Amino acid sequence: EANKRYHLDVNTSIGPDYTLNKMIIDIIKVKDYYIDQIVSEKMDEIVVMRDLFKIVRIFKIYRPDILYNKYISYMSMLFLLNQEDYYNSFINLVNLIFPRFILKFLLRDEETIQNYIAFFDQLKHTYLPNIEAHFKKLEISTALYFEKWFESLFVKVFKYKMVLRIWDRFILKGECVLFQVALALISIQQNELVTLPISEVFQRLKRLPQKYSDSDFFKKMEEFKIEQEFFKWKNENQIAKEKGLLF
Repeated sequence: EANKRYHLDVNTSIGPDYTLNKMIIDIIKVKDYYIDQIVSEKMDEIVVMRDLFKIVRIFKIYRPDILYNKYISYMSMLFLLNQEDYYNSFINLVNLIFPRFILKFLLRDEETIQNYIAFFDQLKHTYLPNIEAHFKKLEISTALYFEKWFESLFVKVFKYKMVLRIWDRFILKGECVLFQVALALISIQQNELVTLPISEVFQRLKRLPQKYSDSDFFKKMEEFKIEQEFFKWKNENQIAKEKGLLF
């Protein structure tokens, strides 16, 4: 029904693990999610959706080893909304994902994921001990929210323009920025988080409330001077890999 409504071209077969209906539904959700944030008379919704479908479909053909992930649609949409055509958007998506750790997350590389979680837990223990204690009391595992943050590059946690600013910093400075974002996301809300039940905590971790301004959030990010710790961690990981150790 969704396919007939938007006239998406779905003739190309792209593998047995591919759920076409799920993809189309997700693309419609992505369109609705961003259309609420962006008002543009020049934007043709049908054209944007077709281009988005092309990107997701081509990505699946290009990397059939990666299981379908809805966040690919959200990330692709950011490129399309910056007036890129679908081909250049696809190239930018590939350049964003493949040279970086994100590919490991999409491939569900448990060693990499657990390693990143362990480092974030170390940072949380150092900089946010009250939050760490509260999360332990509520039995909130870091994996329950951290994996989605990193594999999606926070694409649904913040509004469109805020995500672009975070991505700019990430592309310029590397993944250390993402750890700063993760710490700031918890820290800026910590006085409230320590008083909330588990259901409301998860809602706050899924999307930052609008009452927090972009400028306040970036100021909070700058409070976390974690560069030395990050590079030490990366160097230790590199040494461990060279020695064949499970780090």
